[in-house]
Amino acid sequence: MTAVGPVWATLRLVRVSAVGMSALLTLLGARLAGTDDDLPAMLLAAAAVAFATAGGNALNDVHDWQTDRVNRADRPIPSGAIGLGPARALACLSLLAAVTCSAFLSLWCLAICLANCGLLVVYARHSKRLGPLKGAIVGYLVGSTVLFGALGPARIDAVLLTLAVCAGLATLAREIVKDIEDIAGDRSVGARTMPLRFGVPASRRVAGLALVLAVVLSFLPWTAGAPGPDAFAMLVAGGAVLGLSLAVPDAGRAQRLIMAGSVVEMAGFLLAAA
Repeated sequence: MTAVGPVWATLRLVRVSAVGMSALLTLLGARLAGTDDDLPAMLLAAAAVAFATAGGNALNDVHDWQTDRVNRADRPIPSGAIGLGPARALACLSLLAAVTCSAFLSLWCLAICLANCGLLVVYARHSKRLGPLKGAIVGYLVGSTVLFGALGPARIDAVLLTLAVCAGLATLAREIVKDIEDIAGDRSVGARTMPLRFGVPASRRVAGLALVLAVVLSFLPWTAGAPGPDAFAMLVAGGAVLGLSLAVPDAGRAQRLIMAGSVVEMAGFLLAAA
C-alpha cells in the first residue's frame, strides 16, 4: 500500500493519459505509413515518444509549480507528493531515454527527437511568456508524433501529413482552452498567455477556428477515394464532438471533449486507411 501513493503521483506528474495518447498517435502514424510491419521498430518509436512526452510534462510541472499552487493545488509538486528534485530527475531521465530510443531507429527520428526535446525545455522554462506561440509549439509537438511513426520522410503522404496537421490544430485549441481555465494562476505570476493578452472571447474564437479547420481538413485526403461508411461516420462523429466543445462554457469540460473528439477522429483515420 505504501508504494501506491508515489506511483500514482508519478503517473499524474507525467500525465499518463497524454503519454498514452502520444504513443497511440505514433502507432497510428506507423500504421498509415506502412512501417507497422517492423514491430520492434514501431514499438521503439512509440516508446521514444512516450518517454519524451513524460519528460516534457514532468519538466513543465517543475517550472509551473508556483502557478499550479493557484490553478491546480492537487498536482503532485504543489501538493507535496513529489519534490522538485525527484521530478526534475525523472524529467531528465525520460528525455534521455527518448533520445536513446530514437538513436536506434533512424537519423530522421533522432533529429525530430533532439529538436523536440529542445523545444520541450524551452517551453517548460518560458511557456508563460510565449503568448500565442505557446499553443502552436504544443500543437507542433503533438503533430510531429504522427510523422515520427513514419521512421523517415519518404513514407509521408497526404493522409499522414493531414493527420499530423489535424492533431496539431486540435491540440492548439485545447491549449488555448487550458490557458483560459488557468487565468487566475497565470495572472498571479505575470504570465502573457493568449487569454491574458487578447481576452477570453478572442481566444475562444481562435480555438474554435482551429477546431473547424481540423474537422474540415480531416475529410480532404479522401476526396480522391471516399472512405467507407464506417470511417465516414467515425470522422463525422469526431467532428461533432469537437464542435460540441465549442458550445461548452466550462473550460475543463471543453478540454475533455476536445480530447475525446480527437480520439474518435484518430479511429476514423485508421478505418479510412484500412
